[in-house]
Amino acid sequence: MTTPSLYDRVRERKFLLKAWRVIRSNAAHSGNRETRRAAEAFEDHLLANIQNIQRRLKNRKYRFKPALGIAAPKGKGKTGKRAIVVATVADRVVQRAILDVVYRSAMERYERVKNVHFLNSLAELRRSSGTCSVRRKSAWPGWRLGAGQCGPFCWLSYAS
Repeated sequence: MTTPSLYDRVRERKFLLKAWRVIRSNAAHSGNRETRRAAEAFEDHLLANIQNIQRRLKNRKYRFKPALGIAAPKGKGKTGKRAIVVATVADRVVQRAILDVVYRSAMERYERVKNVHFLNSLAELRRSSGTCSVRRKSAWPGWRLGAGQCGPFCWLSYAS
């Protein structure tokens, strides 16, 4: 029995639905009305949207849409606005699923191998809050992972 590739695992419904739950929770706590509405609209046809994402990923036809720039008000007691970039709900679901799969794979490797070099690499990445490239048989060209307070792999971006 062969192990599914990271790309195959991202397409699995369980990872997409898990990612959706995180995105839905984030949207529910968002101060931006448009973000909440977009998440509600996505949820209205959740299974169809997840199946659409799965189909496009399977056919390698999924393309990330350009992100939208928004000027959001600053926090309480502060004047002015802050610029933020918001991706579509579907893009956020796919990005989160990728992050979850890559993180899980790294943690499985950590548990399985307990390799000193691997542990040192994770520790260095965590200390530096730097980035590393994802390398997996060219299935993830251009993707970058980052470390922060949440763990060794807590953010993901695509460098075009």
